[in-house]
Amino acid sequence: MEKNQWRDRILFSVLPTEIAFDVLIGALIGYYLDKHFSTQPWLFIVFILFGIGAAVKAVMRDVKKYQESLKDQGPQDMDQR
Repeated sequence: MEKNQWRDRILFSVLPTEIAFDVLIGALIGYYLDKHFSTQPWLFIVFILFGIGAAVKAVMRDVKKYQESLKDQGPQDMDQR
């Protein structure tokens, strides 16, 4: 396997973990702030949405990075990938 193929596989294997942690961190921050300010469930919901937004941004960043790496490689026959 080529070096670029390993890098691509690692990039896309990390995405689910990154998505989960972004949403989880948002949920934990929202939960803590709700308990502190007694605003259940509003801050929890808001920070989950922030976590989802961060996850979407991370996925878009990684896909863009992948597309740029494909452009740098130039045209290739699909059988070689």
